[in-house]
Amino acid sequence: MEMEQQEAMREQRKAIMGQILTNEAKERLANIACVKPEKAERLEMLLIENAKRGMIQGKVSESQMIGLLEQVSEKEVKPATTISFNRKRFDDDDLDDLGF
Repeated sequence: MEMEQQEAMREQRKAIMGQILTNEAKERLANIACVKPEKAERLEMLLIENAKRGMIQGKVSESQMIGLLEQVSEKEVKPATTISFNRKRFDDDDLDDLGF
């Protein structure tokens, strides 16, 4: 029962995306879904919300999709990348070994 509901929702999302996206925007969304499925899902939800609110007139072009993608990316919190070098510490015993 639950799988049927999920499948129905997926089909409904797919139908809405088909109505509001140009072919180029669909391709971009498909490419995003291949690399980052969670980002594509957030983008789909944003598009559906905007369509339900009447904020989308006509079809969403690829350039508009890029703008929305930038909005979604800005909302993500990226952890800061840190690099630490763990170098081995040597004593200056070299000279002692040589007899100096």
